[in-house]
Amino acid sequence: MTNGGYGLLGTSSVIDDAADACEEMVDEIIKMAGVRMQALLLLMHEIATLIWRVNALEKMLLPELRTRERTTESMRDEREEFKWLFLIKKKKNRMDLSANLPVPANTSRFRINFRINCEENILRDSDGLSELRVA
Repeated sequence: MTNGGYGLLGTSSVIDDAADACEEMVDEIIKMAGVRMQALLLLMHEIATLIWRVNALEKMLLPELRTRERTTESMRDEREEFKWLFLIKKKKNRMDLSANLPVPANTSRFRINFRINCEENILRDSDGLSELRVA
């Protein structure tokens, strides 16, 4: 008995060739299993890295970005409120000034109001605030 567990004298060369081919296939299967194992290890490493990055985004970066968003929104709201207050005060001052103007004898009150409204419309159009109207 030899290598394959059978005797050389009682078998043909076809069985010897098949046994050799089978041994080569087993060797190739073992090599392929090693390659696949390395690929799986690399894949596991990449998955672990990806999980680490996702956790970093969820735990650190996203809360920081949300805080910045809230801060930016509050600053924008404060600016908008300040702008509206400024425009309201400006209009109030203009109205106070126009109320204190002396009315010429030949000019009616309607003409003065028309002039003030025209000035306010020009001012409103230059500011881009068409919502703010004075009656």
